[in-house]
Amino acid sequence: MTDACPRSRRNSRLLRRLCSLLCVLLGCSFFPVGLAQELDKPLQNIDEEITAFSFAPDGRIAYSVRRLFKTKQYDLQRDDIWIQEAGGKRRRLLQGEKFLRGTAPFSYAVDSFHWSPNGRFLLAQLFTTTVTEDAGRPEDSFATLVLEDNGKEIRVAGGDSLIKDSANASFLPDNSTIIYLAEAVKPRVLYSLKYVNISGGSVKSSFEGRTFLDANRIPYSGAAIAVEQSHAQTGPPRLQHLDLQTQEDTELDTLDGYVGGLAVSPSGSRPCRDGSCRPPPHRDWSFSVGPGRESHPPQTRPRKKIRRHRVD
Repeated sequence: MTDACPRSRRNSRLLRRLCSLLCVLLGCSFFPVGLAQELDKPLQNIDEEITAFSFAPDGRIAYSVRRLFKTKQYDLQRDDIWIQEAGGKRRRLLQGEKFLRGTAPFSYAVDSFHWSPNGRFLLAQLFTTTVTEDAGRPEDSFATLVLEDNGKEIRVAGGDSLIKDSANASFLPDNSTIIYLAEAVKPRVLYSLKYVNISGGSVKSSFEGRTFLDANRIPYSGAAIAVEQSHAQTGPPRLQHLDLQTQEDTELDTLDGYVGGLAVSPSGSRPCRDGSCRPPPHRDWSFSVGPGRESHPPQTRPRKKIRRHRVD
């Protein structure tokens, strides 16, 4: 998959996030012109350069704050991760500058958060950049950091709290199983579905042998909507309903093509695609396929986080 304008899409997504946060903190109300001054009195305020945020089921807010710092050779970015309680108290879960992986220069920006249904665990999707001696140049990737809501890192298969090369990770309703997209055809063309349990065990495949252009969870369920494409990239893409717990699937539609933009509404009674709606085949949910999706599979993005200094 390619992104014709990655910078524009990222800026647009950040603007939507900030607007959504402001809306909630202000009580999601539209004020008459005469009461515009009330906008200066938000219910809560987080005066930071926020890169991502997400609300827990109990109303807490997980958010990341952009942090830049310098080493002898590089300018780096490693965002801090915070939680704001419903009463306004804040505590830092992760200090980015101290979060290291190996000896190579490592930089990241938090791209999104996903809570477990019980609000105990938090997944942070990171857009990472690493400079390795072998490559001699920055290498971009996605990874998922697994945390408890007290800041403790949860080590999964392989003994690390960072699930490398993973995107769009989320918890199933059991609060223990993490399912995510893993790159199957490089660079970021097709993906497979993988899952791992935080209580132990190795990484396993979901819908083994099948590849997808995109996938998005149906909220509050163990199912997802996905756009399937053969590994050989022949034939039209197919819109699928995937039961991630039983491994059963239902084909919903055959698409003429797919250029990105898959979303699932929190609730609804009619599935919608490209602005047209029709009665649902068997479930009470809705989805849309088209450009401008809020959360999308990893795309190539401009590097802005690692800059090398000249050392005399």
